[in-house]
Amino acid sequence: MVSTSLQWTVAVLIIIIAGSFLQRQQKSRERLDSVVVWLDEYDLFTSSGSASNRDRFDVLAKHGINSLWDCAHLDEDKLSFLDEHDMQRTLVAVGELKNKFLLKQWLAHHNLQEYESRLHRFDCHSLSSLLYIELDVLRTLATSSYDYDRWLAALADLQQNYIESSVLTEDEWIAADDYLTWHSGAIMLLILMLASGVVAMTMTHLQALSTDAINHKTSFFELVTGKYLSPHHCRVFFDWEEPQQVGHTMTIKIKFFQRNSRPYPISDCDGVLVEIMMADYKVATSTEFGALNPSDVNTATVTFTVRKAGEYKIAIMVGAHHVRGSPFLKRFHSGSLDPSNTGFIHHYSILTVTLGQTETFSPVRQLVYDKGTRQATMVIVLREEGIFQALVTYKGAKLKHSEFNIIVLNANEAAVVKKNVDTRSHDCYYEAKMTTVGYERFTKSKKVYIYISPKQVTVKEFILRIIPMRLYTFRLCPSTKFIFHSNSDGEDDHAFTIDDGSQPPLRLTSPDCNVISATFTQFLLKNIGGSETFRDKQNFFFHEVRKLHQKKSRDKLCIRVHRDRLLESSMKACKSFSTADWCRLFELTFIGEEGLDWGGLRREWFELMCTALFDPQNQLFTRFKNDNQGLVHPNPRRQVTLKLKYYEFAGKLIGKCLYESSLGGGYRQLVKARFTRSFLAQLIGLRVHYKYFEQDDPDFYVAKIRYIEENSVEDLELYFAEEQYNDNGKLEKVIELVPGGIKIRVTNQNKLRYLNSLAQYRLATDVQQEVEYFLKGLNDLIPDNLLSIFDENELELLMCGTGNFSISEFKQHHIVNGSSYEHKKVLDWFWTLVASFTEEEMARLLQFTTGCSQLPPGGFSELIPKFQISATPAFGTLPTAHTCFNQLCLPDYNSLEDFQRALLLAINEGSEGFGMA
Repeated sequence: MVSTSLQWTVAVLIIIIAGSFLQRQQKSRERLDSVVVWLDEYDLFTSSGSASNRDRFDVLAKHGINSLWDCAHLDEDKLSFLDEHDMQRTLVAVGELKNKFLLKQWLAHHNLQEYESRLHRFDCHSLSSLLYIELDVLRTLATSSYDYDRWLAALADLQQNYIESSVLTEDEWIAADDYLTWHSGAIMLLILMLASGVVAMTMTHLQALSTDAINHKTSFFELVTGKYLSPHHCRVFFDWEEPQQVGHTMTIKIKFFQRNSRPYPISDCDGVLVEIMMADYKVATSTEFGALNPSDVNTATVTFTVRKAGEYKIAIMVGAHHVRGSPFLKRFHSGSLDPSNTGFIHHYSILTVTLGQTETFSPVRQLVYDKGTRQATMVIVLREEGIFQALVTYKGAKLKHSEFNIIVLNANEAAVVKKNVDTRSHDCYYEAKMTTVGYERFTKSKKVYIYISPKQVTVKEFILRIIPMRLYTFRLCPSTKFIFHSNSDGEDDHAFTIDDGSQPPLRLTSPDCNVISATFTQFLLKNIGGSETFRDKQNFFFHEVRKLHQKKSRDKLCIRVHRDRLLESSMKACKSFSTADWCRLFELTFIGEEGLDWGGLRREWFELMCTALFDPQNQLFTRFKNDNQGLVHPNPRRQVTLKLKYYEFAGKLIGKCLYESSLGGGYRQLVKARFTRSFLAQLIGLRVHYKYFEQDDPDFYVAKIRYIEENSVEDLELYFAEEQYNDNGKLEKVIELVPGGIKIRVTNQNKLRYLNSLAQYRLATDVQQEVEYFLKGLNDLIPDNLLSIFDENELELLMCGTGNFSISEFKQHHIVNGSSYEHKKVLDWFWTLVASFTEEEMARLLQFTTGCSQLPPGGFSELIPKFQISATPAFGTLPTAHTCFNQLCLPDYNSLEDFQRALLLAINEGSEGFGMA
């Protein structure tokens, strides 16, 4: 038996010595290949008859250079055999090679090796470039908050010890890059052979296996028997054949195995990472571990949807180790048109064309595709004058912004419209008949005249045919809508309604309907920059603000304030400022503090001023609900010492923020406040209605408004009056919501009018003076005609921005209602999509669910109630929201693609948050 054991030991010794020799030979070939790749990359040593790889390597070996390590230490003395030009090129290549070694060594020292390839995508190829990496890039780079903290610590250490980190250490490099040498292996084997042949075999086997075990907690028994997850033994299966088109939901199946080739039951605790990238574009993925079938417990299923054509790199990793074959390269070609992601650019709701002429309308008769811009132009030719309603669909699905009106003018009408727009007098008017005002329809139509100018549409009537009397005035802005009526409405071909969301809508008829609406449209497009999309309107707004104040100086204006009396001292310092002074660059000094204002003190002052003005504790603004989530609203019951001039100052501060933001760059100032929707609506001149209660005062909405809306009120003793109580609960007075309202009882027929009247009083009339003074200060810098091009949600985005949102914090502070398998699948898709959302899309999601694009100061943790994600018994419909509960209701869907389409449509088109069917 001893003889047999000795024979086995000798045999194993011979095999391992031969393996070590072959390993060193393989290592030598790898070094040779790496040197040749480096030579090819920089086209080095190709002259003097050394064009082949063997010749070039022999030239280096002749001078003692046998590895990339030796190449990284080349200098002028070692390269003296080259001419001056080749020497300089080689030294440049050597410098870049040394930088790569330093970076790789530093990453290994801080256990960040897996980020090497990602750093190259951000053009970080050296330690010096890491010193100047931006935090936004770092957040994108890190795969988790834990890794982000590790990166911050590592970079802090680099800044303190940059010189020491810039020393290339050969021992550390070789230790990280090379395997056991032949000599040390032979000595180890000799010792093991003397101890026991079996032990020698076991230790040798463990040495080979240790590099494959990814779990540092792998036990000795598991290491010997191979019972641990081995990335090298995993298999990846793609469920499609190349080439594949974009737009479809793709599936990847990954089979996980142990070292001993047995299936490994995979879970989300095993550190599986799937990353799909095309350049800087990252694809959202959804990963499901295991399956209902017991035979698939070692299977992970990855689903994703590619929306851009090109070559993608699919990296599948377990911990820091790639599975076999990873990263994979897959190419996707342009697929069929996706209606949910296809829409019109520079959208506007009314298109004016001339009869018989061709009009182009960018995204129905002809489509012209430009490969350079990847845009299609739709060419429309209409041969009958009038007003048409257009709807563009693709395979039965509507495109974005695809519903609009087309006004077809004859040649004479087109000439009149052009004259109206080009003339400077703007005294054009047209005769019309007014048939309805609000809910009141006249028994006999009233003869009126419609006057149109670049700023307003005015409806007048003439008393005794000579005395003009103005009846209604509508601002010329996007909130003023022209609604055209067809013959099916019981009207003639020239009937239309004007509604600005503030006054009662007017229904009129006029033979000049086409000219009136076309003139209005041309003026409107000039006023908003030619498009109704938020981005286009924002760019136009900033351009017009800069143009308005372009002649005003931007010299520095020093302001000295007391930190402990910030509001009073700031108002005193700015008391005598003219509009030109407000346009200058503020330079702040806090009295009693040292420090120069290079922009930081100015930004701090703006934030502190927003707190002093809009924090309800200071009583200028209040909340309808007593928690940190409540939106702020002007406080009509503030202390008597807080005069109306404070609101004027607050308006000027908001105007200053908008003006600074229009200058771009580091001047941008965001308003740190969460305003009620009714207050924002009044700033742009919209009519306040009862729907605003759901977002502004959700408790009152649930307790009273929704009950009246959904139930009969015949048994309730309700009148068009509001009782007002003091803090002690004593009745102070009764407010009539309409003239004689104390005697008008609320019925099922007039209850909506009652709710709107109640909203008008509580949300608007009660704070009328405060809003007027606020607008006085705001309009001193920002004209109301520029503010009015936005709706209330867009105005909040313009003033407050999108803010910073932490997805990890979002996941920690939310509530899930629903535990079905289908809802868990949709919930997983939700987090996959949210992880890839832009800041604007996150703001839209918050607007849709909570009624505001801004979070409380403490983030998601201070939302009351918490953000709720609930299942709803529906399939394939759009998500809905209840802002009074901060609740997002998600139906079931067939695929991630269908869910993504529905969610984006809901938050972008229904961000008012009142719920969508």
